Amino acid sequence: MHSPFILTAIALGITALSTLSTPAHGDTFFDLSGLISLASDGISKDTSETDENPQAVLYLEAAHGAFFTGAKLKNIKGADGSDFQHEYSVGIKGDKAGFQLALQVAYKIKEGGSLPDDSHVEWKGDISRTFERTTAKLEVEYSPDSSGPTKKATWINGSLAQKLNDKWSVSGGIGTRKLSPAKDYNGIDLGVTYGLFENTSLDLRYYDTDRHEYGKGNEERLVLKLTQKF
Repeated sequence: MHSPFILTAIALGITALSTLSTPAHGDTFFDLSGLISLASDGISKDTSETDENPQAVLYLEAAHGAFFTGAKLKNIKGADGSDFQHEYSVGIKGDKAGFQLALQVAYKIKEGGSLPDDSHVEWKGDISRTFERTTAKLEVEYSPDSSGPTKKATWINGSLAQKLNDKWSVSGGIGTRKLSPAKDYNGIDLGVTYGLFENTSLDLRYYDTDRHEYGKGNEERLVLKLTQKF
């Protein structure tokens, strides 16, 4: 039932970003990339989605020119008993006037839970720009009908990252979450990242929200994450 929604998102993305410039590619039709990450806690939108348990994430992406498609697998721990989530996305990205732009739509499915409504569509758009060693980024995510009892859901996050040298960088963000039925909150994150190798990084990050009364998932925490890109 989500097919018209996905096709509309793709059409809008093509129209809005059709003039983007993209880097030259080799002889292969698709450029393949991805990452594997291991974290002491699974964080989504500044809150824990693993009930303070470790999380493993695998993401694979195939890109051709400005277009890309991706698949992500990760463990979660939902209140409904769900313990696994997989998602599939399509989108378009590139550069325009010094800005990096991306628009995508993802279909997310939770497994192992007791709720009949265990899947939803989510739009995501982001824009960023790098000034020498400083990168500013704005992300917006929107779902017209999220999983479970949640209907409309929006996440807006602004962040800054400062590269200190070839190994170290610091970054932080401020986000706001709007949900229907109302369960809104604001969140922050502050962290430091160290590049172990060219495609391997270690990140230590502090998270907190202004709504601890929603449960321990919204309380402050320190998260250590190891990421390997390929």
